Amino acid sequence: MRAGAHWLIVQISFALALLQPAAGINSDFAPIFEQHSIVMLWIEPESGQILAANPAAAQFYGYGSEQLQRMSIQQLNTLSPEQVAQERRLAAEQGRNYFIFRHRLADGDVRTVEVQSQPYQLGDQWLLLSMIQDITPGRNLEQGLWHYQNRLEELVEQRTLRLQTQQRWLMLALCLSGLLVAGLLFAALRLKQAQRALQEVRDTNEQQLRFLEQAEQVAGVGHWVIDVASGELEWSKQIYRLFGLPSQTPLSNQDFLQLIHPEDRQLVHSAWQQALEQKGLYEIEHRVLIDEQEIWVLERADLSAQTSGKILGTVLDISLRKHQELQLSLAASVFDNAREGIFITDKQGAIIKVNQSVSEITGYAGTDLIGRNPRVFSSGKQDPLFYQRLWQQLLDQGYWQGELWNRKKNGEPYHQRLTISAVHDPKGQCQHYIALFTDTTELQLKRQQLEHLAHYDALTSLPNRLLLADRLQHAIQQSKRRKNQMAVVYLDLDGFKEVNDQYGHDAGDQLLMIIAQRLQALIREGDTLARLGGDEFVVLLADLDKTEQCIPALERLLMAAAEPIEVNDLVLQVTASIGVSFWPQQQEVDADKLVRQADLAMYQAKQQGHNRYALFDHQQDTLVRDQHESLARIRQGLEANEFVLFYQPKVNMRSGEVIGVEALIRWQHPDKGLLSPACFMPLIEHHHLSIEIGDWVIKTAMAQQEVWQAHGLNLNMSVNVNAVQLQDPRLTEKLRLGLSQYRHYRAYSFELEILETSSLADQQASLCALTDCRQLGLSIAVDDFGTGFSSLEYLKKIPAHLIKIDQAFVKGMLENKDDLAILDGILGLAQAFNRSVIAEGVESLEHGDMLLSLGCELGQGYAIAKPMPGEQIPNWTQSWQVPDSWLNSKILGRPMLPLVFAFVEHRLWLKELKAYVEHQEGEPPALAHDQCKFGHWLTEHGADLIPECDQCVQVQSLHQQVHAKAVELINLRALELHQEVDLCLIELQQISSQMLKALKQCLNQG
Repeated sequence: MRAGAHWLIVQISFALALLQPAAGINSDFAPIFEQHSIVMLWIEPESGQILAANPAAAQFYGYGSEQLQRMSIQQLNTLSPEQVAQERRLAAEQGRNYFIFRHRLADGDVRTVEVQSQPYQLGDQWLLLSMIQDITPGRNLEQGLWHYQNRLEELVEQRTLRLQTQQRWLMLALCLSGLLVAGLLFAALRLKQAQRALQEVRDTNEQQLRFLEQAEQVAGVGHWVIDVASGELEWSKQIYRLFGLPSQTPLSNQDFLQLIHPEDRQLVHSAWQQALEQKGLYEIEHRVLIDEQEIWVLERADLSAQTSGKILGTVLDISLRKHQELQLSLAASVFDNAREGIFITDKQGAIIKVNQSVSEITGYAGTDLIGRNPRVFSSGKQDPLFYQRLWQQLLDQGYWQGELWNRKKNGEPYHQRLTISAVHDPKGQCQHYIALFTDTTELQLKRQQLEHLAHYDALTSLPNRLLLADRLQHAIQQSKRRKNQMAVVYLDLDGFKEVNDQYGHDAGDQLLMIIAQRLQALIREGDTLARLGGDEFVVLLADLDKTEQCIPALERLLMAAAEPIEVNDLVLQVTASIGVSFWPQQQEVDADKLVRQADLAMYQAKQQGHNRYALFDHQQDTLVRDQHESLARIRQGLEANEFVLFYQPKVNMRSGEVIGVEALIRWQHPDKGLLSPACFMPLIEHHHLSIEIGDWVIKTAMAQQEVWQAHGLNLNMSVNVNAVQLQDPRLTEKLRLGLSQYRHYRAYSFELEILETSSLADQQASLCALTDCRQLGLSIAVDDFGTGFSSLEYLKKIPAHLIKIDQAFVKGMLENKDDLAILDGILGLAQAFNRSVIAEGVESLEHGDMLLSLGCELGQGYAIAKPMPGEQIPNWTQSWQVPDSWLNSKILGRPMLPLVFAFVEHRLWLKELKAYVEHQEGEPPALAHDQCKFGHWLTEHGADLIPECDQCVQVQSLHQQVHAKAVELINLRALELHQEVDLCLIELQQISSQMLKALKQCLNQG
């Protein structure tokens, strides 16, 4: 086995150290040089002087290390300079990185050795590191086979000559004896004896050949004999075994050449011809291709030793060694080219090796880190206990993985994901530690941003529904401990819609922010002000001794909301209606019910005339009676089989694959016709009747899916499950029973869509229920994501494989950059949590194009198909074809994200221009082509993101035409030429569509 084969069993740290230029003999390579069993010498290349020898070398040669350092390599090598030069030239021609020499030991014994030499620069000096492997046993076996064959041939030749001589004498005796019978009998006897002797020789030869065959099989070396003149080739049985061929297969040299790998044939042919011409050594490594399987072999022959024009050679299988060398090369390549930072330490923790990525990430040069402890990266953000636990786990388990903050050389902190592994020797002793890390700072910052987005309102920076729910739960528990009261104040602005309609959303947003600041200034430090959305706020007043204590605060809130507000030279004024509920109550209520009670009280305040507050009164809750009547009618409809299921397909918009359908309930009302879920589902959202409706939906959907499967149509089915149904303790058992009724049913093809808001009441119970459903094999999806209460922690824990983006964001993304930003954030969040994403609300081809460009391939909406009865689904699946524009849509990477926003900005610009022309209010959008936001993008990013092509020039030209047409439109509107305005607006929209289409074609070409 060559030295390269030993390297593979050495730990990766040793392998990587050998492959990198050494910093010096006493560098991190020194322990490996001293302790390894491979014979190693440092040699000065010009003089051949031995500069250093490891203990393995001293033991092999029989000289002391100091004695070896006073010798030159020529004193060990028995070959002449001409033979050494010939061996080096032969190795270069055959592509070998090792040499075969004869070295004399101190006791006079001469050994055949295989030498691998590699130059390394130490300071200003280049040295050779030679690794030496004793291959004398293999060489002796090859030579023994050769001499053994020669001896057999000589023996046969001698016995044959002897027999021929005896036959000549017999013939002479016959001639002399003439007709003498005695002479004939004597000749016959001698002839029989000669035949018997010849048979003995043959038997001896066969026995010796069997011994030779057994020796070859034990050594794993096969031999071949070729007749140079005729090209006839003979193989030993070992070669047939090696190649997996029948031993009776007759072969010529040309047949063997056909077995050689096509890429190696010319190399083998050239080496053979050169050896024939020079009558020298033939030694080459090449591949043999047997039944499409590559076998690496080493062939050797001495063409100077020919017998009767025949040449003997040997074959050795070196596939294992080649595989090991490839693995070693791959390990070194991974280390050098990995984008992750990798560094290796000794068992005391001192850094001995780093790759280039470490320097790129941290700013430290490799020389800055060698010999230092990884604590040089410490940022101080983790306490000592953190590192104690890290090292304890590393010592106990040999492995640690986690996230932490470290610091770069310039002092800048960065977040990293780190994995540390212990490397042990064959005896189980730790020798090194290997650390691999990636810079996750950008991802961590994005997580923090998403966390803030999940907990705080984007406009006012007030707590949102989610954070309010957490604080409500905390306040209830705190009131229980302190035995005091708390109030939930629901505040809704009166007249806010009129402000939005009259002065625009910008003015409305400014108004909301100012009112939020005023209300925040009025509440106590321990209280909470949250925005639920729109013009609705909730104030949580804690630590009340009695309910009347909150009245002054309510009056202050009303006064603050009613004060005039200046916005963009406008004086705006609204009022507020406030509803209040209290905790504790006679009956147990949860946080969600407290908010609903306050909401009902707020509506009472509005009905009483606005700008006032109302306290929740159980006796006056007339809405409850109305709800009871509605619930009774819904139950009657369920019993009368008035409900039906429609199914809306879900597809892969790029491939066209139909991935499943969603079951959507409808009410076939005998008087009102077909009713959508919005007409009745909100009434039962928090009622036990929703469990009965949900059970009916699940049962009906499973039955429909079974019908489709019986007709060869396999579609995944998804149904919606609300909060009450999710907390039904019998939900799992009902699902198990439903699955058992259908013998061929595939559980994984049935999916539960959980509304994001369904976890507010009891997250732990919801998680337990969903975990049980997953154990049944069902799939879980989070529906209407981005509109409710889910935290990132909850999303991390929930066993859902799919996130369903709410259609509100999808519908608005073409003209609302905020919706687009939220949608992009959700896609990033899904990727961070390794969840699949599907977008609902795909209402047009443009929606599909935009989603595909952002990397969202799964979609559902009217642009694909409307909900339909179950019997129509098979025909639809056969006729459905994905639009060509979706097939050709290209995924835009993160650098191309500004382009997506540029699309939206242009559509928004077009919408604002149209609104200005129709209403003549405010100011028109930017009319100069280089002043609009799309123009800014085209100037700043266009050259970098889109290739130079005809479409690129066309985009710029069409953009200028759009703005020229916009100026013409404004002028026509000023002249009140209404027909011309309509025609001009149509032309403007056509040019805009051409521009966006050309831009997309340009990007697809890039």
